[in-house]
Amino acid sequence: MKIQELIVQFMINKSQPPKHANFLLDYARNEYVSGKICLQDYRQLLLELSRRGATHP
Repeated sequence: MKIQELIVQFMINKSQPPKHANFLLDYARNEYVSGKICLQDYRQLLLELSRRGATHP
């Protein structure tokens, strides 16, 4: 899954664009835990989101 696909899915499910990369990070984590994103895609998303300023709490 690419970051653009994650953003589109976020917008569909949340009915708004993500305000910060941290929102996408939380969303990606929830999708991974629920089994909707495979580990390889999750790791790629984490790398890209960290480049965009996302941080773990």
